[in-house]
Amino acid sequence: MKLVVGLGNPGKEYVGTRHNIGFEVVAAFAARSGWVSSPADFGRVAKQKFEGLALDGAVQSSAGGTEKVLLLEPMTFMNLSGRSVQAALAFYQLPAADLLVVLDDVALPCGKIRLRAGGSSGGHNGLKDIERALGTS
Repeated sequence: MKLVVGLGNPGKEYVGTRHNIGFEVVAAFAARSGWVSSPADFGRVAKQKFEGLALDGAVQSSAGGTEKVLLLEPMTFMNLSGRSVQAALAFYQLPAADLLVVLDDVALPCGKIRLRAGGSSGGHNGLKDIERALGTS
């Protein structure tokens, strides 16, 4: 199982902001995977678990099989995201290596993405709290 966490802030005032790109990516992934009919349905279909909204399903793996994936949108506000992520990892007994965190990064131009397996939080408070909760970068 893999855990994909989209960071953002709950509340209408944050909808559509760059800070909520993690929520948008997770919802779009759920729609593209056929788990919800549209990204807007994520919040209605997902279950309230781990102080967030969680939805799971299976995706095709590169090896030809399937892989179970849990999508998580922490509802703790960005600065306390670590509680939600740590609770999900602990419940499913997953190592940090099975975690992907999607978040905004002011160091990147809007529309650009970067994938990396580790490194510093770069000052991002949501990522910093996850690192604190998990004890790893």
